[in-house]
Amino acid sequence: DLVRSRGLGDVYKRQVNWRVNTNKNDPFDYYLNDEKYKEELIAQTLSRSVAPALPAEAFTEENFDKLHSFYCESDSPSSIEAFIFFAVSDQNFSDKVEKIIRRGLHEQKSNGVVWASFALLKWRKLDDSPATGRLISRFIHLIGLNQIDGMANLISVANQMYTKGFLSDADTESLIDVLPIIFDNSDYSNTPHTSHEAVSVSLRRAECAKLARNILGMTKTNKELLSIVEEARHDALPEVRFAVGA
Repeated sequence: DLVRSRGLGDVYKRQVNWRVNTNKNDPFDYYLNDEKYKEELIAQTLSRSVAPALPAEAFTEENFDKLHSFYCESDSPSSIEAFIFFAVSDQNFSDKVEKIIRRGLHEQKSNGVVWASFALLKWRKLDDSPATGRLISRFIHLIGLNQIDGMANLISVANQMYTKGFLSDADTESLIDVLPIIFDNSDYSNTPHTSHEAVSVSLRRAECAKLARNILGMTKTNKELLSIVEEARHDALPEVRFAVGA
């Protein structure tokens, strides 16, 4: 175990110290694209394999700062999940990690927001704390703004939070209020068929329908949610119909 721990520590240090090499003559960006691909693989490996397996003594200020530098200097927001293992291992990191995820939820790029929501869900699975409670409420508020690309992913995360009992009554009520608005705004007739947005409309409608169905499984009293499910049963696209078992 000691040898394994030292090995993981070495892997961690090599990964957080890695940076994209942009010094090569690369007029068509072939080399750069390959470097970006490596960067994303490293970020996801950090979050999903290396950081979760680190021994307690590896969660130091120095290692946190190295991860933070990698996260800030890379273009791979998936590394944000690695921070939560510092907070879970040592509560002294909780405030810093909360701040990082809060900023991630307000990223301009939708990919950053989505990965921050994944990190928040993972953190809440591992630890029920005031920090995760505050972040979840902020996350639900952001969904309510209904102005974020990648909304289908965010609603999917909210659905998991709901089904696992991670949402407060107030958070659930906020979702119930905004879900019909998001669903109605995802009407096919409002989206040009050739636009980038058209690709995500059916996914957003499907996730809205899944969440509405799950909430109704608990309350069974909301007419607007019933309307979402009923409309989804007769949707033009199969992925939306399947979302409600039609």
